[in-house]
Amino acid sequence: MNKKLSDIFKVAFLFDWIYLVLTHSQCGEAVIVVDAGGGTVDISTYKITNSSPLVRAQECAVTKCLLQGSTFVNSRAETYLREKLRHSPYGSNEDILEMLKDFEKSAKPSFKGGSRNTMIKFGSPKAPDDIERGVSRGRLSLSSKEMIALFDPSIRAIEEAITEQRQSATGSIKTILLSGGFSASPFLRARLQTYAESAGVSLYYPDTEGQSPAKAVAEGALAFYIDHCVFARMAKRTYGIQGSTMFWPFNPEHLQRVDQVFLDCEGDLCLPRHFAPVLKKGTLVTADEEFVCSFLRNTPEPIDNIQTSIVCYKGDKSDPHWTDVEPEMFLTYAPFKPMYPSWLEDGQEKR
Repeated sequence: MNKKLSDIFKVAFLFDWIYLVLTHSQCGEAVIVVDAGGGTVDISTYKITNSSPLVRAQECAVTKCLLQGSTFVNSRAETYLREKLRHSPYGSNEDILEMLKDFEKSAKPSFKGGSRNTMIKFGSPKAPDDIERGVSRGRLSLSSKEMIALFDPSIRAIEEAITEQRQSATGSIKTILLSGGFSASPFLRARLQTYAESAGVSLYYPDTEGQSPAKAVAEGALAFYIDHCVFARMAKRTYGIQGSTMFWPFNPEHLQRVDQVFLDCEGDLCLPRHFAPVLKKGTLVTADEEFVCSFLRNTPEPIDNIQTSIVCYKGDKSDPHWTDVEPEMFLTYAPFKPMYPSWLEDGQEKR
């Protein structure tokens, strides 16, 4: 089976499994989906708004994307091994890379915790030992404590993000669904199972071993493309435009920028780099919903073409107003042309 077809099967099977859980949830209940992959861990929460005859769900918390996937466990392992073996005969780049291959293939996916050491193969059994650093017969021994330290930052970040979702979501959360390649880790499963039990919720994860994907492909693909059970999602970022605004001398934020005041073509005092949100983070958005906001552009002569750019704010502020505050948090998208440009003439709006 080629990789592309295999990926389609995996996606379809996963969606069919999640859809099955949703269909058995009650109206008003919420389900947290933790998609733990290689690079990122995406956490979403869905509230069941209708359970019969068709399942309908909507996001009830802003989704969270963590850079804490399984590749970050590998990255921490590389950093740790290079430091641990810095003065060892086996600290060469070639040996470290061989260790990381075995760590990825065997040590990481089989680690379950407990007290037993984890063995990482990398060399010949006849190679000299380095007992001080845990190298014997071509294998490096890592204690359970060392292995846990490699997983811990990712797992703690996931637990904290789930807690945030539980605190901000509406609806009664009784279920956490764990999916993605990283979810195959028995240690991750065990830790999140302990977290779920302490939180009073149930943790589920798919076990596709030995199961045929044929039925899942049919049901999962049809459910995703035809049924669209998730009909509304929450905006993960704030979107708006950057422009100027009238200067008000009694506004503290304006006074901080008094050195930036300029006269526009109408003779009004204005300030640049003002951000006007159109769609705020956390707003529930349906597929066919539009967000409309009116803006004014003063020009000395009538124009028949107006272009502007959409600006995205990816920071944590709930109501950002200035692009000179946290400038690194603002992204500008390509300009677009409004369908109905307008202008002011003799105090009246004309198109």
